[in-house]
Amino acid sequence: MSDLTAPANTSAAVGKPNHHRYDIQGLRAIAVVLVVADHLLGWPKGGFIGVDVFFVISGFLITGLLLREHARNGRISFASFYKRRLKRTVPAALLVIAVTLIVGYFLLATYQYKQVLVDGLASATFVSNWRYIAIGTDYLHAADALSPLQHYWSLAVEEQFYLVWPAVLAVALFVAQRRRWSARRTIGIALAIVAIASFAWSMWETRTNPTTAYFSTPSRIWELAAGGLIATLAGPLSRMANVIRTPLSWVGLAILAVASLQIGPDSAFPGPYALLPVLGTVFILAAGEGAQVRDIYPLTNPLSAYIGKLSYSIYLWHFPIIVLGATLLPARGEKFILLSVVLTLVVSIASYHWVEEPFRSRPWRDRKRRQQHPRPTRRTQLALASLLTIAAVLAASFFVLRTPTNAQAAPLDGLLPTSPSSAVEQARTAEITAALSADSWPELTPAPAELGDKAFVPEWIVDGCLNGGLPVSDDENAALADKCIYGDPSGEKTVVLFGDSIALSYVPGLREALPDWRIEVLTIAQCPANSASVHLGDGSAFPACDTYREWAQKRIADIHPDVIVASSSTLSIERLASNAIGADALTEWQLGATAMTNQLALGVLAAILQVSDQATDRLRRPGAGRLRRGDARPTRGSRRRERHQRHLPAQPHVVLLRRRPVPLIHRLHRHARRWNAPY
Repeated sequence: MSDLTAPANTSAAVGKPNHHRYDIQGLRAIAVVLVVADHLLGWPKGGFIGVDVFFVISGFLITGLLLREHARNGRISFASFYKRRLKRTVPAALLVIAVTLIVGYFLLATYQYKQVLVDGLASATFVSNWRYIAIGTDYLHAADALSPLQHYWSLAVEEQFYLVWPAVLAVALFVAQRRRWSARRTIGIALAIVAIASFAWSMWETRTNPTTAYFSTPSRIWELAAGGLIATLAGPLSRMANVIRTPLSWVGLAILAVASLQIGPDSAFPGPYALLPVLGTVFILAAGEGAQVRDIYPLTNPLSAYIGKLSYSIYLWHFPIIVLGATLLPARGEKFILLSVVLTLVVSIASYHWVEEPFRSRPWRDRKRRQQHPRPTRRTQLALASLLTIAAVLAASFFVLRTPTNAQAAPLDGLLPTSPSSAVEQARTAEITAALSADSWPELTPAPAELGDKAFVPEWIVDGCLNGGLPVSDDENAALADKCIYGDPSGEKTVVLFGDSIALSYVPGLREALPDWRIEVLTIAQCPANSASVHLGDGSAFPACDTYREWAQKRIADIHPDVIVASSSTLSIERLASNAIGADALTEWQLGATAMTNQLALGVLAAILQVSDQATDRLRRPGAGRLRRGDARPTRGSRRRERHQRHLPAQPHVVLLRRRPVPLIHRLHRHARRWNAPY
């Protein structure tokens, strides 16, 4: 049955708006700007609350629309409602999915593209939020391998809500009529019950399973219900004194501003911190009910009104442009930001005027009514062609300005033993030669995108061997270090792993390669194996890092291991406590690397495993740590190589390894003592 009817009740009527709600368009503009700024700039840190603003607005508008339909016709037509929703959301959404899949085919790795194909199917059927829950996506802490369609989760939540909301309202209205209750009050009570139950569930799920709570429809329904509750209060709110409206709107804006600046990825979200954006949006919606709010220019200016109209298209297009564009310009500098913003605006304007609006406003079956909508004029067609041309030029700019990968084989001179002593060693030498000559990554099984929770090493997730960086005593550090010993605790030889989370990722390989060795893990999050002081990722001071490194160096000296393996994220160069940037930062990082490697390489073999990065490449070049006597920069010429080898010290030296596609990295310890290369 497509309709569930109940007699109209004047007490349930939500009066038809007697003015255009420019403030709602302004709210949409603020919401989409916050979301885009968060995804593109990472600022404000709470920009993701824009989605919550959209939820409240949607609940308000859809509930009001259904109640007005019931007041006008005495029934709620399911068929008409779902037809309007399909015309409003589906055409533009499917277009963005199709374009994303086509462009992604050329830009994404095979394994990632396969995942995006599944994301596209889930997005097109509005169940993507449950897909991301199933694969364990952490929206607030995701950094790499983002799906360009990940933002469709919020559309899925809305459409799932709308799948049942008309029926809930129709049943409530029917019950109110049969029991002779006030329909408006009945609906308000029903909405309040739904909102309270959903909020309570959101609080519990955020505490017990925050990743699921963020995407979960039950944890989000209360936000849409809050907007619906304002729609049911249209009558009383329309009688609000005008002197209250403007201050109430400004208070709502202030709450949104505070929420966007204070809420962050580590906040308990959506429960309870989503209350702030929901409350701010509710204040603004309530203030504008029944009368035009004056002197609220941020919401009612022409630019905000137009951005509000484009908000749905902007929301759909911005994320694929950012994610796919980053594959071409991974540095995400000023050019990337400018191109992303302009391209998003251009394609959004074209999408709104020639896809979203035509499908929304034109009837599907009534031929006579369709004929009332004339075909685009020549001027309109020319404008569309111009916009598409501009979009094509901007998209091409990403390719023109893209960062070259410069994939090349690693130099092999001196890296391998000159005379392998056994057939096994000869085979390994051949394998390493082939691996070091590779200029692309092999197909990996399982693919990185399929790892899920297994992407994090168990020594971190299960054993807790990544010190959180809290200031603790030496005894507590020692207790953690004693807990994180692997291999053979009584082994004759010892290897120490030192560094940050990048270093910790090598533990499984070391455990497999050195089962008879004693493996000690000394790692601390965000604290590089470098003497330079750093801040935490949020910019706050990190004295615990310096304290931990001093303690770790003393422990290493007491252990006197046979091998030290140290590794760090080169992104730490962007977090120097001195706030140095550019060449100054590189110099400080180089001096810190020199000091640390000199301290580590006292009578032991140290392997410094670093990510190959343009900004810190010089740190891994010959002589960076003054680790050899004589010529600190040996060349690949035979004479100078021989001279360099003559000057190699009897004491062990530091081996700096570029992290290239070398699948045999866990075997490198077997050859390290034979290598003379300065890498």
